[in-house]
Order: sequence, then C-alpha cells, then structure tokens
Amino acid sequence: MVNEYAAAERGSSFSDCLVLSAALNDRAITGLVTSLLFLSGNLAELGVYARGGVYLGQLCHEQDLCFGPALIEAYNLEKKFAKHPRIIFSTEAYGEVAQVNMTSLGPLASYLREDVVDGWRFLDFLNQTAPHLALPTDQMRVIRRELNRHLSCSNLKPQVREKHVWLGRYFNLVLEEGSIVGIDPLSVGA
Repeated sequence: MVNEYAAAERGSSFSDCLVLSAALNDRAITGLVTSLLFLSGNLAELGVYARGGVYLGQLCHEQDLCFGPALIEAYNLEKKFAKHPRIIFSTEAYGEVAQVNMTSLGPLASYLREDVVDGWRFLDFLNQTAPHLALPTDQMRVIRRELNRHLSCSNLKPQVREKHVWLGRYFNLVLEEGSIVGIDPLSVGA
C-alpha cells in the first residue's frame, strides 16, 4: 500500500518552490487537496502565505527529477494569475477535483472557492463550512493575529499590502459565512 501511495503522490522542492503531483485517481487527488489544505493552513499560522497553481497535464516526477508541460503551465498559472496568496486551479484541474466525492470528506469541490473578482477557483484553506478539514478555532485565532500584524504594518510596499488586504478580505468572508466564537473580522481598509 505504501508503494501504491508513493507512486500516486510525489513531492519535491527547490529554492522557494514546492512541487506536488498526483496520479489521476480519487485517492491521489484527495491526498493532493488535503496536503495543500494542511500546508496552507500551517504556513498561514506562521504568517507565511502560499501562492501557486494546480494544472492537469503531463509531468515526469521522480525522486530527483521533475519536468514536463504541467510544471511549466502550473508555474505560468501561479506567476500570471495567482497574484494574491492563493493556490489557483486551472479549469481542467478544477473539473477533476470537482468529480471527487469521498465518503469521509464529502465533495472535494467544497474545498475550492471561486474568486468573485477574477473568476479563478482557489483552494479555500480557511473554509469553516466543510466540517472534516476545517481549521481548529485556535489555529484560526493565530492566523487572524498574523494577518492583523501584517495589515497593521505601516511600512509595507503597496504591492505587498495589496496581497495582505486580499487575504484579510478572504478571512472576513469566511467569518461572514460561519462565524467563529471569539474571532472578530479584521480591519482591512483599502
């Protein structure tokens, strides 16, 4: 079983880039999405925010080797369209994720959200309405504290501030959809 999982999901890193890949089956796709959810939530708790792209395509991903059109397209997706601290999904990748409905987690589409401004679907890592993978309240408090610390910083470059404002608005939207006792919305400003 370990060999089966290892063949279905792979991860490697270089510089500030992390590459995760998954075979095209429900279990591997679920593993990829849950890995991204946990990674994003745990990084946010540290005041570090993930940005990336998920693309469906051909990829050679071995222990010390990673190349292929899917890697280039995922990179282009992140570079051109992710803009904010979010992990966006290509239309095709979203289509595959949306088809997965695991008994233990429900439909994986509930862990993705459409950005109302630009229409991109992104990983909804703060989602509190999907019960199985919702971040604990204590973790949401820490994430709020870190976001507030960044938003309160007066010497941020405008393009960095814009990223934190977007993330603060996303955080507040999540709170509007399902309030969490003891956690207030952030003062985002402009």
